Amino acid sequence: MPSRKTKIGNVERLSMNSVLEYTANRGKAKGYDVHSGQTQQRKYRKFKFMSIPMGDSGGGYFGLQPDACDIIREIDVLWLRERAIISGFEIEHTTTIDGEINRFRNLYVALPNLRIRTFLVVPSDRKAEAERKLGSPTNRAEHLPERIQILTYDEIEKADLEKD
Repeated sequence: MPSRKTKIGNVERLSMNSVLEYTANRGKAKGYDVHSGQTQQRKYRKFKFMSIPMGDSGGGYFGLQPDACDIIREIDVLWLRERAIISGFEIEHTTTIDGEINRFRNLYVALPNLRIRTFLVVPSDRKAEAERKLGSPTNRAEHLPERIQILTYDEIEKADLEKD
């Protein structure tokens, strides 16, 4: 597991980028192609070089509609094999967690028959908050708690991240 840590308030934790890089490298080590989100690619050149292209903005990929591609391109890390998405990861650090859940919600609405493993990865001190938000009445009605697994930065190292 990466060791780069940042201090936020009185809490020392791994940086989001180190967890994102670890997740991408773990996928590559298992033989997957990896895509990192467009936002991370714009911010950090390293993620652009480690990522396979996912088509141009507004264009389809994997035979999907452009709106679904726009959602997919922004997911923090995707593990891919032979043009199939195996797993998706949203790495949360300091924002509200709602945006990451909504990105997965939009993905499942755009692709209702999609069967992939999705993970929301959060710092240990935010796991209860993530569980509370994912377990909201609206999210339960949309079956998101059954589709999104919450992991802490520390748990991701030992978790079974591959498709069932």
